[in-house]
Amino acid sequence: LIRAIPDQLWGAKLGLKLLLERAEGTKAAYAAYIANLPESFPGVPIFFSREEVEGLQYPPTVSQVALRSQFLAGFSQNFLVHHKFHGTEIDINAFGWGLAAVVSRAFIIDRPGGEKTPSLLPLI
Repeated sequence: LIRAIPDQLWGAKLGLKLLLERAEGTKAAYAAYIANLPESFPGVPIFFSREEVEGLQYPPTVSQVALRSQFLAGFSQNFLVHHKFHGTEIDINAFGWGLAAVVSRAFIIDRPGGEKTPSLLPLI
């Protein structure tokens, strides 16, 4: 599934991995971290109405929200309907949660040797 996600949407790739971890429950390597994530993300623009997004009046943000929202809907309809994570169905709402969790907490980390890695970090 991850290979079906464009590289520029690395947050969606990491969000998918987060959902896989969440579906593992208490057995997940990051269960404690996941348990501390919010249940919803009402302040994240992918959950805004079209009018609310346009009301932001900042074209780069409006464009990015449109890109992520279109991807979220298309990927959910074309790919997620055919997969379960540890017996758990993943729908557009779950994928939206994973994406929101990532975009609000993920950063590109510079690794030794110049490698750049998307990583989830706790908020301080």
